[in-house]
Amino acid sequence: MPAPYTVALVADPEFGAQLLPLAGNMHVWAIDSPTNHSIAESWWKSQSPHGPASGITTFLYEPNEDLETWCRFAIERLDEHHGPNSGQPAYNQVEVIGVHLSPRLRDSFSELGFVEFQENPRGFIARKAGT
Repeated sequence: MPAPYTVALVADPEFGAQLLPLAGNMHVWAIDSPTNHSIAESWWKSQSPHGPASGITTFLYEPNEDLETWCRFAIERLDEHHGPNSGQPAYNQVEVIGVHLSPRLRDSFSELGFVEFQENPRGFIARKAGT
């Protein structure tokens, strides 16, 4: 069984400073809100170029957009950069923060090969088979 290669997807526009410890342990894709962007900028200035295992990528967000819709769109882009067509190893687990699992999100993640979902107070973790 392969070791988990986790990427975080942060759908909380006010996550802020909590991005830093998360980005030290895994690559983080976060809503590009003013709060998150200022923290991401401080990370970018203080760190050498990041690789797939750590760092912060901000992803556009329209304030009138609901978080579930943002998450469904963002996971597709995240998959392009961390999935099986982007190089090896491909990610096999996503920690989603700021939005809870819904039937629509489950369907979107399932289309990308996620088969196991574990809900938690911050959101959920989605895992691919064999993780």
